[in-house]
Order: sequence, then structure tokens, then C-alpha cells
Amino acid sequence: MSENTESPRMVREYRAFQQNFRSLLLSTVDEAGLPEISYAPYVQDESGAFWLYLSDLARHTRSLKAQRQASVMFIENEQEAKEIFARTRLIFACEAEVIERDSAAWEERMQQFSEKFGELMGVLKELKDFHLFRLTPRSGSYVRGFAQAYAIEGEELDQVRHLRTQ
Repeated sequence: MSENTESPRMVREYRAFQQNFRSLLLSTVDEAGLPEISYAPYVQDESGAFWLYLSDLARHTRSLKAQRQASVMFIENEQEAKEIFARTRLIFACEAEVIERDSAAWEERMQQFSEKFGELMGVLKELKDFHLFRLTPRSGSYVRGFAQAYAIEGEELDQVRHLRTQ
């Protein structure tokens, strides 16, 4: 990849944008190959992984267990967008992993969920049909307007490259 002096600034910008959200949009594919979209509250760890606590009643839970892949998206509120055709959005392609209940990672994330979402987590964490998933982002894109699309790459997702049409 060519040197891009915008990378540090753009990384700070896309990470700040994401901090405005308590939930993410979740795209999965079911066993038949049909796409699904939903949403889920999330917490994030220091590595940048997204953690979701999902019920077996949700179709996306079954899809994540079977396919182990997902896309997540954060998108600007329509009412705040200057232009509906160019809403700011951040998308990541992720690998999904189920985390065993009562493991150290499970306990740590349940504490983080409780701190972020309050008392309801005390009830939800006791429900056995809920499962904890870690979604590790592998690549992404950040769109901040017309002709302002960026690929997010690198092991630390800290390489941002402006996308241009050929």
C-alpha cells in the first residue's frame, strides 16, 4: 500500500465516529446463503473486537454460530445527515467466535456489558439461551461523504487508504 499521510487523522476520526453508538447494525448470512440484517448492543475491547450477547431466538445468532462471519455497520442518523445519499458510515468485515459461558473472557465482558447497559444485564446474563460472541474486524471502510470513501486495512486497522474510481 502506498504511503498515506491521512491515515493517523482518519483513524482517529473513524474511531471517534464509532464512539457515538451503543449498538451496531449486524449483517449475517444464514445456512441457506440468504442475507440477514439486524442490530445488537455491543461492547468493545482494547484490541478493537466487538462483543455481542445474543439470544438463540434471534436468527442472526444461529447464522453467526454456523457461518462465523459478519459485517457490522455504524451509520449517521438520517436527521443529522447533510445529504441522505452520503450518510457517514463505518463498516467492518468480521470473524465471529462463540465464547464459553463462565470463562474468564465471558466474566470480563459481562462486567463490561453491566457497566455500559446497567441492571438489565444482571437478568440477561442468567438466561441460558444467550451466547457471547467476539467479532474480530479484519478490514473495513469509512465513508464520510461523496468522493470521501476510505478502505481500512492493516493488522491494527490503522491503515486508511482513499478509494478512487479508475
